[in-house]
Amino acid sequence: MGGYGSGGTNKTHYQVENRRAFRVDSFAFADHIRYDKYAYCKSIIKVPVGRTHIRYHTAVKCADLYERGGYTPLELSRVPNIDGHSQRVYFLCPGCKRRVRYLYARLDGRFRCRVCAKLNYKSQQVNGMEEMRLKMERIVVDKLGYDRWFEDCDCIADLPRPPKPPYMRWDKYSALVLELSQMQTKYYEEFCRRLLGTSLSGFF
Repeated sequence: MGGYGSGGTNKTHYQVENRRAFRVDSFAFADHIRYDKYAYCKSIIKVPVGRTHIRYHTAVKCADLYERGGYTPLELSRVPNIDGHSQRVYFLCPGCKRRVRYLYARLDGRFRCRVCAKLNYKSQQVNGMEEMRLKMERIVVDKLGYDRWFEDCDCIADLPRPPKPPYMRWDKYSALVLELSQMQTKYYEEFCRRLLGTSLSGFF
């Protein structure tokens, strides 16, 4: 009881894949403003995102999200790109203040991050997948100290090689990266096996 594979599908959470029409994307929002050639002469830019819109105030560089028939302040977080000039724009979730790319409309009409909106990925709702995902997160966050991994990808099983902490020995770092890579492979092996109802171990 309670071991790997013994859990059932999580029926209390909706799936991210089924809520994409109800989400707002910070990258799409930033691109809309960046490529508006008349932005310099506007005091407010109304940006359509998903099934709602965001008002961007150009003078103070802040935003409001339209939800539940009115506007709610939406905090933005700007992260420099490696070129040193451009920036990536993220939202701060109005609920938990996590820096995220996507906000999703909840049933009450408010927009929140995936966690606050109680959404799971389809792969997380397959028996036993959540346990493996948490193991990978412990390697990345607890052992490698990379708590911003979600800026590189949406699912930790798709995460490329995390950066090495400056204080960590190379041999320990290499061992952790290898462990993570093996866990990611097992994750997708299990996902495919359960999805197709047959073992695909011979193909990996």
